[in-house]
Amino acid sequence: MSNIKKALSISAIIMAGLSLFCPQLPGAPLIQDILWMEETWEANGSTFCYSVYLQNSIDLGRLVLPLEFLPPADMWMDSISLTGTRLEGLGTTSTWYDNITRQLYLDFTAKPGLPLTAGNGVIAYLCFSTGQQAPSADVIVDTTFILPDKIFYAEDAGGLPVSIDFQSGLIHIVTHVPIIHLQPIFFCFSAVEGVDPDSQCLMITNLGIDPLNWHFSYLPTWLDVSQQTGTAPDTVWLTPNVSGLAMGNYSDSLAVTDSLSANHTLWAYIDLEITEPSVAGLAGWVRDTTWLGISNAVVEVWDVFPTGLVLFSTTSGLDGAFSLPAVPNGSYQLYAYKDHYYPTMIPVTAPDDSVIVILQPTPNPVPSSEWINLYCNENYFEGNLLPVGSVVEAYDQSGTICGQFFVHTVGAYGQMRVYRDDPNTPATDEGAEVGEVIEIRINTVPAVAWPIPTWTYHNDLQEVCLNTTIIETVCIDLNTGWNLISWNVDTYSDEIETVIADVIGCVDVVLGFESGSLTYDPDLPQFSTLDHVDHHHGYWFRMDCPGRLCVTGIPVDPQMPIDLETNWNLVSYLPNHQEDIEVALSSVMASLIVAHGFDGGAQSYEPAHPELATLTVLKPTFGYWLKTTAPATLIYPAMPPLTGCLSTDRGSMKAAPFTAGIIPTPEWVNVYGDNVTLDGVSLPAGTNLQMYDEEGTLCGQYHLINEGEVRFTPVYLDDKHSMIDEGADYGSEISIVVNGIRAVESFTWTAFGDRIRLGTLTSTTKAETMLPRKFELAQNYPNPFNPQTTIRFALPEVAPVKVEVFNLLGERVAGLIDELLPASDYAINWDGQLANGDVAPSGIYFYRLTTPQFSAARKMILLK
Repeated sequence: MSNIKKALSISAIIMAGLSLFCPQLPGAPLIQDILWMEETWEANGSTFCYSVYLQNSIDLGRLVLPLEFLPPADMWMDSISLTGTRLEGLGTTSTWYDNITRQLYLDFTAKPGLPLTAGNGVIAYLCFSTGQQAPSADVIVDTTFILPDKIFYAEDAGGLPVSIDFQSGLIHIVTHVPIIHLQPIFFCFSAVEGVDPDSQCLMITNLGIDPLNWHFSYLPTWLDVSQQTGTAPDTVWLTPNVSGLAMGNYSDSLAVTDSLSANHTLWAYIDLEITEPSVAGLAGWVRDTTWLGISNAVVEVWDVFPTGLVLFSTTSGLDGAFSLPAVPNGSYQLYAYKDHYYPTMIPVTAPDDSVIVILQPTPNPVPSSEWINLYCNENYFEGNLLPVGSVVEAYDQSGTICGQFFVHTVGAYGQMRVYRDDPNTPATDEGAEVGEVIEIRINTVPAVAWPIPTWTYHNDLQEVCLNTTIIETVCIDLNTGWNLISWNVDTYSDEIETVIADVIGCVDVVLGFESGSLTYDPDLPQFSTLDHVDHHHGYWFRMDCPGRLCVTGIPVDPQMPIDLETNWNLVSYLPNHQEDIEVALSSVMASLIVAHGFDGGAQSYEPAHPELATLTVLKPTFGYWLKTTAPATLIYPAMPPLTGCLSTDRGSMKAAPFTAGIIPTPEWVNVYGDNVTLDGVSLPAGTNLQMYDEEGTLCGQYHLINEGEVRFTPVYLDDKHSMIDEGADYGSEISIVVNGIRAVESFTWTAFGDRIRLGTLTSTTKAETMLPRKFELAQNYPNPFNPQTTIRFALPEVAPVKVEVFNLLGERVAGLIDELLPASDYAINWDGQLANGDVAPSGIYFYRLTTPQFSAARKMILLK
């Protein structure tokens, strides 16, 4: 048959069979995937099970094996057994046989995620019987085609077809004469140079009727056997004699012969591997500086210390000895520690049985009757969270150790007692004086402490966080009016009031953006939505007077990846040097629509029109707006390395929740208020407050959490870089709608960053409703699109809503909304990103709106 590959000779299948049971040497060629059956001799009147073998180098999700046994003979099938095979208990296996057509099949389908893994061995036993008077015959077991669909076929775990060679089997039915049978027929020996391996057993049996008198007609010169001849059944012990053999692999065979038997001579195959003697794993001693053993020290083997994984661990014995025999050969980092010793990390290479780890003992503070307590749950040592085993120590200004803590939790220390000097023992300096600054060290390395610890009074509790990494201060001059800034240090605290404390007296407003606007007003903190600021983002500062903002922290790796989302992102600039914009943004240039900056005035760059650009370079301490067509990862180009350790966390523009119905843009005003009422009644918690522009576009929305209180809620300006109507224009009159009822009051969209206070609202005299009158799903726009499009829908009442995207096969590829929404008009974006994170290919897709009361779907086209 055209889709079946036939092996060329029985010798080829014998060598393949040898590889089934003996592991290959490193670098040996891989035997191709093959399904095969052995050649065997069976006496008439006997019942026997015939083995089907499979070697597969890749995982299989499907295997179909139709067979026939021809020509007709006095032999019939009793059963197909999977007991003890590779398929037993794995997936679903259908079997069938018919003694009239002399056909059978096996059809295996794996469970999802549980394929038939790569390997070799028996996958089925075909059990037959022969008649008492059956004449001699040779029965070939070969593949066939069984209507309507059974053909020799295999798939990998992903559902793709796999080519597997097929070798037919041969069953000799004989009468009376003896038949040699060997079990097993493959032997694998592994020996260390100069040391004979354990013996293995060869079973010689007779499948015929007349007696079997056997002898070895061939043996390898290096193989010893327990007997040379015998009358079956017999058990023979095989022992390789490796004396004088060099390291390497030896493949040979042995032959068992009886000239009167049906099969005359039968071969068994032997593989011997001789390796160099070696020590397994890692072993050695943990000792102190006087070479004495340290007991109960923790010994850990890391792939990468301290950011990777602990692969193996143990503790040292009474004499300091340790052993980790399971460590595979390779290079590692070994970390050892114990209380009252400084930890040690050394590189090691396994195998090695003479590793010496030296731990230096720590000094001990002298307790006194008074102390303060220091603690912190987030501390860093050389750029990483404080490792377990670290030693935190406090010293007074004279260099006396007055506090000590042994770290047992990653990143945390405390409470650590820091002792005061005892005035009653003038000859002994136990510690600090009142008002004295305390120096902190981690593993003998001086640490920067926030805030600086000072000895105050007995039992005072101070949170003091530590870092041994280089600390830098970035200062930014802020002008009166607008400033778009960022910084490239990781601050100890990201709380906005802490970070901007230097200039808070001159700050009118600070604006951020994370999937939507965030606002901080120092005069209205109770309404603010921007609570924390960091080095991942850029920020707008509008100043009432000039100021100098200084930010202190750990320098950030200038190549720290920043994940961008589709549409607008307000990002930081991390390098310490300015760079041409096309170089600085090269990592996201393929998806960039436009970039905006602000340096004394607005600047812009569009990749489609670089000749018109006013933004040509990116500079340190400035922030930048980036609009993208698809999710992207921003990585600034490499620069000369900095000394010291860097903060290397990954920035993200995807933390804030999505507000259904709103399309954020880079400009907005904020509405806010407390004691907000409608017709004299305070707005209850759960009220849906919406803002519409003059064209009826929803451009602002807030769900009240507390009665009468509206936190800063953005009302967005229309984005001139898109064809979608996202919101207002300058000077637009904005309507206010409360739970679908239009208010008499409105306000004007004035200028970016303005804050507009709401107070008393009055419903229109006819209670004009702005709620949709029916469920509706509109056609997406634009359509076709690449890769972003807007989907609008309407809800006349509150409902749980799902909006999903499907491909032409009806498979769900993306979920856009799955939440309870109030009655309103909505607009959501799909950026062409699939649920698995991949970018959708060009083609036809369907989007579907589903509620308990309504369901509708429409077609859209992604065209790249």
